[in-house]
Amino acid sequence: MCGVVCAPVDPTKSLQFGKVPVNATSPSVSARPPIASWYRWLALAALIVTVLLVVLGGIVRVSGSGLGCGPAGSGVHGWPLCEGGVIPGADAEEMTEYSHRALASSLGVLLLLLAGFAIKLYRSDRRVLTLSVGAAALVIFEGLLGALVVEHDLHPVLVAVHPGIAMLV
Repeated sequence: MCGVVCAPVDPTKSLQFGKVPVNATSPSVSARPPIASWYRWLALAALIVTVLLVVLGGIVRVSGSGLGCGPAGSGVHGWPLCEGGVIPGADAEEMTEYSHRALASSLGVLLLLLAGFAIKLYRSDRRVLTLSVGAAALVIFEGLLGALVVEHDLHPVLVAVHPGIAMLV
């Protein structure tokens, strides 16, 4: 006996959650708020920026611009600053190295946003959560490793590990 009004459910109709339709016959489909589409766009943007960053990193390597923003041992004068300034000079090596850093920073912001969205929206999806948070952590580690590469005069081991970690991202 039903204590509330009982009515048969028509499985051919879909329920509405905000503006996102949810098929009543498929309980595995969960309603995601519209912000979930932002996650997809951010993920695509992060993918594109990652590819561009790897290409630009290769340009930094072959052009010899790795120390374009300051010599080894220059501390914050050479990293994160560029020759002691926030904006690089007109030198091609400075601009190449600084472009790599700026693009890496933008990727860091994108991946931190993705990690935040994953924590908020996809907490139950361990794969999405792990990959998002892991990618953000790797990019932060990669930035610090880049600082070590510069500070230690492009030490060959650090130079080899730096793009290796980038491939994990």
